[in-house]
Amino acid sequence: MKEKAMNNDYIYKIESDEVKICRFNQSSSRNIEIPASIDGYKVTEISYFAFKKCKKIESIVIPDTVKIINHFAFSECTSLKSIVIPDSVEKISDKAFFMCKSLTCIRLPNSATFFNSFSTDNEQVPPRFLRCKALTSIIADPENKYYSTKDGILYSKDGSELTLYPEGLTNAHFSVPKGVKIIGEHSFSYCDSLKSIHIPDSVTQINIFAFTECKALAKVELPDSPIKIDSFAFESCKALTQIDIPAFAKMNFDYSFCGCTSLAKINVHPNHKYLSSLNGVVYNKNKTALLRCPEGYPYENLTIPDSVIVICEDAFRNCKKLKHIDIADSVKFIDWFAFYGCSSLESVYIPNSVIKIGVGAFDECDSLTIYCRPNSNARICAKVCGIKYATRLWKPKFK
Repeated sequence: MKEKAMNNDYIYKIESDEVKICRFNQSSSRNIEIPASIDGYKVTEISYFAFKKCKKIESIVIPDTVKIINHFAFSECTSLKSIVIPDSVEKISDKAFFMCKSLTCIRLPNSATFFNSFSTDNEQVPPRFLRCKALTSIIADPENKYYSTKDGILYSKDGSELTLYPEGLTNAHFSVPKGVKIIGEHSFSYCDSLKSIHIPDSVTQINIFAFTECKALAKVELPDSPIKIDSFAFESCKALTQIDIPAFAKMNFDYSFCGCTSLAKINVHPNHKYLSSLNGVVYNKNKTALLRCPEGYPYENLTIPDSVIVICEDAFRNCKKLKHIDIADSVKFIDWFAFYGCSSLESVYIPNSVIKIGVGAFDECDSLTIYCRPNSNARICAKVCGIKYATRLWKPKFK
């Protein structure tokens, strides 16, 4: 193995008689043709960060000797408009083109697949062109074994998974085609123009981060059929005000809608087998566990029903409009981080029935006073955690 500069253009390594390009040195160049060979050895890999932040490059031609494009290889090439990827390329890192903000179209060659460079087994992963804000079309070669294209949108070869919806598309509404079964990881992330989406009953899975940071997304139509919604699927969809959960949906309410700061109401279908809702707050079916109050809950006061035994982990996380909470005498457990980040919360009444308060349950509640009975678990918790408290022999009344 050796490492050296060539004509002040590249830093590279020679391994097993093949060249890995490690760094491009001509930051002022606009149009680049990567050489097919250096010192008589074929260039087969573009390594980690090789062209990162080469912000003046507008076009790149990759030679047909290259097999691998590695992690962040072209990331933050913000002027890059055109790149030619030859059929020789077999593996592309999932973050190779991160933040290439001027890239409008990309063609995937016939044998290319995507991989996670930081994984020990180089597992195959969904393609990602995150923060490529001008990208309007991804064209898979008709002979590509893994992907297909329709209207510039990338699908699995058989069309069963919607893999990537380009961020630069300006459609306000999109209907997922009938026949799609999976909405892939990060498939719609950062699609700022998307305001509403219709999901057909063929879809059975919405993967993690599928709609992350779709800031204009205000309406989601979920199917009345079995569907699993992963954690963070709608993370930080800040325009979403209401979501209707169908009878057959399965999801993790701790994180599926985290960061949805305008979400005021979550309605669960009355025929749902495991879940229920009351005034936009989600419970288990018999309302013994309070699962999630949406972050945009619009009211200042909330009384927890007297059927509730457990206030679950993260149940009120970042509910910033809440000021007063009255906890029913039925409640025994307040789980970890249950009220984390309720920055406007002024008063919580915790009854003697509460026997356990989890770690961080009231962290980042800087305005809070806990009202409780003398010698109660709540008083001990407040004292240990440095939270202001006031003891009462009776339940206080809040305005």
